[in-house]
Amino acid sequence: PDEYKAIEERWSKSSNLLDAFPIHLSFESSDKRYVGRFLPRKDPRGLFLGVYTDCCQKPDGEGEDAAWAGHENIDSGFFVVEDKKDKNKIIAQSWVWQCPNKEELVFDNIEGLGLDKIPDRAEKVLEVYKRCGEKMKEMGYKRVTIGKGYDEIGLDKLPNVKEPCKQPEKYGYPHDSKKRVQVADKRFINNLFKYY
Repeated sequence: PDEYKAIEERWSKSSNLLDAFPIHLSFESSDKRYVGRFLPRKDPRGLFLGVYTDCCQKPDGEGEDAAWAGHENIDSGFFVVEDKKDKNKIIAQSWVWQCPNKEELVFDNIEGLGLDKIPDRAEKVLEVYKRCGEKMKEMGYKRVTIGKGYDEIGLDKLPNVKEPCKQPEKYGYPHDSKKRVQVADKRFINNLFKYY
């Protein structure tokens, strides 16, 4: 509560920045239980996604730099997966950033609730990320990746990235995406039947 005013003022200053990613798109799992989307910059939940998914990505956590970068940086944002049956409860989320010239779109990692406890939830959430990755590839990104510094979703099923683009220093918090897997590349798009 003591820090609220300062957080509110800082959030307010950058809430009118353009959204980095297409907020009008959504991506459903095949069973229609989950839907993923990029959060609008004006959605205050973005800064506090760590509260929703029990992780450090929030103003007073170790991932504070990631939380603020997702809100304040023009090339950064947030992606969430919501449970449609539970009043659109956020069950997974990622801080998202892009390398220059659409070289690579990076989901810094995937943080979530019950991903390793609720039957097939991890599989369906990863499916949502793959669908989003496919669309982002169609929209011009050369590669779409996920950081695997923290993994409770089974990212080892996806191919490793040998030479990921370097995270711009302005983003801070580079821990989770030093090593990445590919969500979408030419091979993925040409072999969708293997994933769906």
